[in-house]
Amino acid sequence: MTDDEIDLGKVTLGAEIGRGGFGTVYEGFLEQIDSYPVAVKVFDPSPFNTGGSALERFVQEAKILLTLRHPFIISVLGFGIHGDKPYILMERFEGYNLQVARERHGSPTPSAILPFLRMVASALGYAHQKSIIHRDLKPTNLMTIKNDARVIDFGIARIVDPNGNRFTQSGGTPIGGAFSAPELTEDPRLEDSRIDIYGLGACWYWLLTGQAPCGRNWEMVLTAIDGVTEDYAAVLFKTLNPIERRFSTMEELELEVRALETGGKIESSDDLLTNDDAMLVLGVVFEQETTGADGGVAIYELDRQVAQHITKLRLRLAVRQLLERKLLRVGEARDWNNTYDAYFVEKEGQDIVAQNPERFEKLLSAIEPSQTQSSSQPTGNDNIPF
Repeated sequence: MTDDEIDLGKVTLGAEIGRGGFGTVYEGFLEQIDSYPVAVKVFDPSPFNTGGSALERFVQEAKILLTLRHPFIISVLGFGIHGDKPYILMERFEGYNLQVARERHGSPTPSAILPFLRMVASALGYAHQKSIIHRDLKPTNLMTIKNDARVIDFGIARIVDPNGNRFTQSGGTPIGGAFSAPELTEDPRLEDSRIDIYGLGACWYWLLTGQAPCGRNWEMVLTAIDGVTEDYAAVLFKTLNPIERRFSTMEELELEVRALETGGKIESSDDLLTNDDAMLVLGVVFEQETTGADGGVAIYELDRQVAQHITKLRLRLAVRQLLERKLLRVGEARDWNNTYDAYFVEKEGQDIVAQNPERFEKLLSAIEPSQTQSSSQPTGNDNIPF
């Protein structure tokens, strides 16, 4: 074990929960931490039989994945090599990938899918700010459950196929097949955030229509769907434009999707003042950030504090709203020699706290173990995605 690796103890594999071209995913159980669900992706050893350089590349990419900490990205908790098989230990998300969701529940309505798209755009925008591009977005790499989302398999294609050989092999297909940006066929090694914008748009189109955005009259197929307005179609089509006419950033796409949700009206930060969950989270981060030596509240620390008082889903929704309204941001904090992802209050969020001190004092002083602790699931049927 090197100095920058962490010994997570004994991991026991459970049932197989997924299988793909790169390997198999199993339930995982950590010794003495049975209550935290994890998953273990075990890679097919064949891509790594070329020697030490392939395994070194795996370790290098896995370390990058460890730095991704966002509410809507599957967290990588550790990695290793067992025998000749590399593996990644990660968060287990109790949801469906989009392919399964669509098979079980059919196409979502155009409006119902918008919150999910915002969550994914937020996650990808965060990764892009760290110069990390997914490059392999497709329905099986996006997961959903009602009011929640996860992006999975960041960097996996680059780990097992660094030179983009799958593009050039006879009979091979681009990384995400019909969901891959056209420019990748010309330059399989291209690193450009607009690749992910196309991939997300292609998944969006597929969810609504059941087909990839190609062939004759594919635009008409979308516009014929009930609920797809001219403005709605314009936003989706802009994700699929040639690269120079696509959205420049995920942040631009996220704003346009939010405008579709609100009929063109972007909600103000003041609308959040009636949301006790969001204000509680904002207050906790503000209080700890302004009193701590290093500033910022580690994501895991916020979970530990606030999840004692509200359900995990309510916490995720509150954080999502604060991030979307730019009252909270994710950044890096430092503890001794280690850096970690943390939440920070933006200037507008600080102003809200300063202007409403009695409200925040009341929220922070009154938090007690919630009666909802007995059930981690909210009311309603959360098996229905979107």
